[in-house]
Amino acid sequence: MRGSAKSQAGVEHRCHYSRHLGGAEFVVYTVLANFIHSRKMSEIRISVRKLATNTIYDKGTVAQALRSLVTKGWVHRYPAEYTPGKYEADTYTLSDHDDWAREHPGQCNSDACT
Repeated sequence: MRGSAKSQAGVEHRCHYSRHLGGAEFVVYTVLANFIHSRKMSEIRISVRKLATNTIYDKGTVAQALRSLVTKGWVHRYPAEYTPGKYEADTYTLSDHDDWAREHPGQCNSDACT
């Protein structure tokens, strides 16, 4: 299975998005994932302003992290175009690690993915 590897003890280790994201990107992705999973949905409609109130970051930092996550393929934004400074609600879906690794071959260097 892509995204996992067995240790010498035979325990399966899976790669995770946390190995690829840091700082605000990690926090924003995690908050989006928690919202989506807690509502048992596949997407969420949320504004940057509301998302920022659920992090330790200001809305400018959250907007920048979202742009980066979209560019890197971890988050998909609908509508797909981004207007800087726009804080209206948009709809977001997430790629889990396995989907992301399939869409971005060779970008995961973890032993679990090679």
